Amino acid sequence: MNPTYKKQVFIAFFIVFLLFVIVGSFFLFFFEKKDSSYHLDDLYVSFETSDILSIKNTLPISDTVGRNLDGTGTEDGVQGYVSFSVKNKGKNDIPFEIFITKQDVDNYTEIKESYVKLLLTDENNQPLKGFDGNSVPTFADLSFLNDKPSSKYIYSASLKAGESKKYILKIWLSDLYAISLNEERFSVDVDVRVK
Repeated sequence: MNPTYKKQVFIAFFIVFLLFVIVGSFFLFFFEKKDSSYHLDDLYVSFETSDILSIKNTLPISDTVGRNLDGTGTEDGVQGYVSFSVKNKGKNDIPFEIFITKQDVDNYTEIKESYVKLLLTDENNQPLKGFDGNSVPTFADLSFLNDKPSSKYIYSASLKAGESKKYILKIWLSDLYAISLNEERFSVDVDVRVK
């Protein structure tokens, strides 16, 4: 075989290999999944799946049904369901708060905030303060955070040293919503911070 031909084949393979490395790195960098756990000083927050909750306008449901949602149907957008834990790994009590931030729904029409129901429970499905009344609040009912005007306050508590608590946040479409032929969506990002 001609030495010049061998050199050209080697260079061609090297260029193809280099292109694969560059394209692979690009996809890893730009399309990497968001880590579902993080540390805030001595507070450790861990989501079982994702910290994003999304619903579509496919199935309005009653509060009675919504209170008992178990996470099945999240793939279809019928409900949003996220389970997460907050743990104090420090030696002192840590006060914290849970809040949500509305996300852009890209090319879809957004479901009105007054139709999006939310329920925060403990791991035993017991509603927490602010969610324990007869009616379930909507996204529109929640208070904005003073220092984060795009985010809404959900709950605050304090953990003792070494203590851990699990929370479940559910969202669904109110049965007062009249189904539209246009596909509509609503999405929020769940977050925790030290107070």
